Amino acid sequence: MPKITIVRPYEWTNQERKTNIYIDGEKVGCVGIDQTVQFEVSPVRHKIVLRQKWSGGSKPLELDLSDNKDTTIKMRSFKYNWLILIIIFPLINSAYLTLINIDIFIVKVMGNFLVVGLIYLIIYMLFLRTRFIKVREIEVVNSKKITKEEQARLIGEIMKADERDGLYDI
Repeated sequence: MPKITIVRPYEWTNQERKTNIYIDGEKVGCVGIDQTVQFEVSPVRHKIVLRQKWSGGSKPLELDLSDNKDTTIKMRSFKYNWLILIIIFPLINSAYLTLINIDIFIVKVMGNFLVVGLIYLIIYMLFLRTRFIKVREIEVVNSKKITKEEQARLIGEIMKADERDGLYDI
């Protein structure tokens, strides 16, 4: 039976503790931060969706496992979520301050943040809710049965450990 391996690397933008995994609409488990999970599935077409409680989820990823080959999927989050606020804040700020006739500074500031927050919430609900988690099928190095990204991460950790031990000191 083929296996589906889901790799969730550590990301500073996605600190939600667990991500639920749905295969063909049925919850089969969850994956934590910097973890890898495997599931045995039947050798047919499957639809995989990842969902989080607050952040949203992913678009469905369809896999054809009829050739009995194992598949590795890497998930990552939408890193530039905060850029949306930086882009819309000056636009909303200038429009809001132009339209409001109140001279009290704190009312202007609080109203501005409320308007920006509501617009960000609308953008999030319309667009980012199903596009926050990105999933893609990745290539696995057959000799080691780990991904190239995982090999690079492990080599980096070894080098950091060697630096801590003073092996690179001259």
